[in-house]
Amino acid sequence: MSSRYMYVPAGFAFKYLHQHDQIAKLENSDGRQWPVNCYYKPSSSAMNMGQGWIEFARHNDLAEGDVCVFELIKRKPVVLNVSMFRVVYYDIPEK
Repeated sequence: MSSRYMYVPAGFAFKYLHQHDQIAKLENSDGRQWPVNCYYKPSSSAMNMGQGWIEFARHNDLAEGDVCVFELIKRKPVVLNVSMFRVVYYDIPEK
């Protein structure tokens, strides 16, 4: 995860996000949605989620190390349900 955009794996993008530039909606577990701009990066087969990603990450308190799982729940318009798994740091006592 980058603070400005999220990479979308090429296989997923080619299979489900056919358009070159499009708006997709990210949905959290509460059912709230955020529009994000999806576009192909020049000279790359990877797709990025750009404008809108920062707002989604901020409103959902995403932190470095958190894992997001995207599930396509609607194709037209594209809606992706996002399951978020928080990074957990443990203090391990010294022996």
